[in-house]
Amino acid sequence: MALDFPNSPAANQVFPASPLTGVSSWMWDGSAWTIPPLIPKVVTLNATGSKLYQGTLATSLNYTGLTIAAGTNLGMVVAVDWDSGAAPTGLSLTWDSGGSNQAMTRIINNGLVELWGLVNPVVGNKTLALAWTTATRVFVAGMAFNGVDQAGGATSFPNSVSSGSATTLTVTSTIGRMVMCCGTTGTAIGTITGTTIFSDAVSGSFVNAFANYDNGAASVVIGNGTGSGPRVATDIKAG
Repeated sequence: MALDFPNSPAANQVFPASPLTGVSSWMWDGSAWTIPPLIPKVVTLNATGSKLYQGTLATSLNYTGLTIAAGTNLGMVVAVDWDSGAAPTGLSLTWDSGGSNQAMTRIINNGLVELWGLVNPVVGNKTLALAWTTATRVFVAGMAFNGVDQAGGATSFPNSVSSGSATTLTVTSTIGRMVMCCGTTGTAIGTITGTTIFSDAVSGSFVNAFANYDNGAASVVIGNGTGSGPRVATDIKAG
């Protein structure tokens, strides 16, 4: 198919003006018609939630520490660090509890630490309802991101890794993505890699807990500097 480019185009003019099936979009750069490079898909930070520590024995918790701003291709990840000798069973997480009731999906868990994910979460300061069996204490923190693949599950949150006893984990990722991690330890946490979401040694807690995130790369080492313990981490895919 021969293309009939316009005469005397304006700078940054696109041809065809309306997309045509099987025809690339061209742009006038001031001297020639070129096919512009594709804009790379990138995961960016939308909102950082506060940490909530449930310091008394409980089997449910309402978390309101995250306010998701309007964005495109939203995704949400929640870190759950149990403050007990063993993780309870039957955990469920529901975002916008009492409203749209969006059920979150467990990404990965190992012992006392878990990451849960959700794509296309309702925006705003909503209630995240957690419920589980066996009364225990827990740390919770939520994060929201823009530009997340909207397929959900392991497609949106791939390359998840865990260890029952480590300081750091190595996550396969790529530039333009994000990686998130959480963990607990019975000793000092030390220096957190990347950006700290929270790092806490609450007076009276059995464990010290943390969560953090970092920019994606071919291989991302994420975690803490000292004090080994259970760790989980996930890649967050752009889309």
